[in-house]
Amino acid sequence: MPPAGMCLFCNSGGAGRAGGGEVGVGVEDKGISFNPLDREAPDLQLPLEERPVGGLGIYMVRQFADSVEYQYRDGCNILRLKICIRP
Repeated sequence: MPPAGMCLFCNSGGAGRAGGGEVGVGVEDKGISFNPLDREAPDLQLPLEERPVGGLGIYMVRQFADSVEYQYRDGCNILRLKICIRP
């Protein structure tokens, strides 16, 4: 993968499974180590005007993805997520 980029993979079903499959997304960037999964979940009970800016994107990813993984390797932040498609 180039110094900064995004990859997309798709796996359809597999042996013994009818329909379904999975979709994965990987995002890599060279930079300072930043693990977005270390952020605390936002307090959704606070009124909108009292909430700090930021944090909802990774919260939504964690809610909708079946798995989310982060690693920092060779000067790269690597975030991968997988969404299972159910028949």
